[in-house]
Amino acid sequence: MVLKQLDGPLDDTVPANRPITVRDLLTFRMGFGVVMAPPGTYPIQKAMDELRLGQGPPSPSTPPGPDEWIRRLGTLPLMHQPGERWMYNTGSDVLGVLIARASGQTFATFLRERILEPLGMKDTGFSVPAADLDRLATGYWTNFETGALELHDEAEGGQWSRPPSHPAQGVWSRPSTTTWPSAR
Repeated sequence: MVLKQLDGPLDDTVPANRPITVRDLLTFRMGFGVVMAPPGTYPIQKAMDELRLGQGPPSPSTPPGPDEWIRRLGTLPLMHQPGERWMYNTGSDVLGVLIARASGQTFATFLRERILEPLGMKDTGFSVPAADLDRLATGYWTNFETGALELHDEAEGGQWSRPPSHPAQGVWSRPSTTTWPSAR
């Protein structure tokens, strides 16, 4: 099902014109993605937040594991017809779940064995091992009310110091207000 209007209620939908394809996932045109508007602007954003789908700045401990994440995502209507509009991020997250299922291994293991190790990218991943935390910068962000720089995420015990609940491409590939997580 697809929303009639992005700002409409979640039950005001029409049938999808066609199924989502792998090409749609690869090109970020699956019909669902990050809404580039202030949080809570649209009902679909509220639903994504309530389901803990991790659609804001990276927070690797927020989303549930891959199987539960994809189940929850499947309860929501698409925002646009498949193939019709580019939307950031969610296609790559769904693709990560698909790759894990097709390969019979976790997405993180698949990436490490099939892509990262052959390329010699030994320091790239979804989290930073304890022995390497001294190489991870402390993250800061601006408090827009005061203009002050504030601590956001310490390396030791911070959000990138342990594996994420859902190792999705969006967790390591989108920039945050702090650092690129462990892609050093």
